Amino acid sequence: EDLIIGDRRIEGNLFQQVDDAEEAIKNFMNVRYDITGESMIRKNVWDYPLEAVREMLNNAVVHRDYFSHGTQTQIKIFDDHIWAYNPGDLMDDLTIEKLQGPHMSIARNPLLAHIFYLAGRIEQYGSGMERIRNALATQGQPPQTIETLGYGFVLTMKEPAAGGQTELVKKLGESSQKSSQKSSQKILKILKQNPETTIAELSKLLGITDRAVKKNLTTLKKSGAIKRIGPDKGGRWEVVG
Repeated sequence: EDLIIGDRRIEGNLFQQVDDAEEAIKNFMNVRYDITGESMIRKNVWDYPLEAVREMLNNAVVHRDYFSHGTQTQIKIFDDHIWAYNPGDLMDDLTIEKLQGPHMSIARNPLLAHIFYLAGRIEQYGSGMERIRNALATQGQPPQTIETLGYGFVLTMKEPAAGGQTELVKKLGESSQKSSQKSSQKILKILKQNPETTIAELSKLLGITDRAVKKNLTTLKKSGAIKRIGPDKGGRWEVVG
């Protein structure tokens, strides 16, 4: 914690606080892109699943003790984990152990919980921790940890271990390779129908970047599947075979 590269104070109505806090957290996270499936739609893969981040924020707002003066909900983003503190001890007989699994919801602020539920911000009461855990699992990340700290408790989300990260990158790489092959097949079909199709037009038709189109065209040229006839401007493509 010796080096602080940025901080943000979030204010406004509760919905706005959640939305602004999510945007602030995204500014401190890395994102990579995964293009899979027939639709070729790019998927953003963040350091931590946004579903888990949103659930963490919604739960913090709904379950915070607003009569606890002098302290606020605090979120710290480190190189390898997110640390979130929320004021307010656990209600009634709810324990840390019970929070780790399915449990009955005991709302500190039942009216807020009901409003957030009606707004579609949270699902059924008592499912927040499970939703965070499931979202983290989709990216090969360990379950969140929960611990008490003073008059409140801390939720921590960690990045995957090196092995888990390697496996995730491997899967994303395999998906990227498959999607690239599908892009090449689609490019061949388009060029057969219209040999004068430009890179910009291919990019728009396939929903991928100009750079990705050029990469696919280079691969197809090297394999002998296509060749360029004439100059870059005013020329055309010829599909071989």
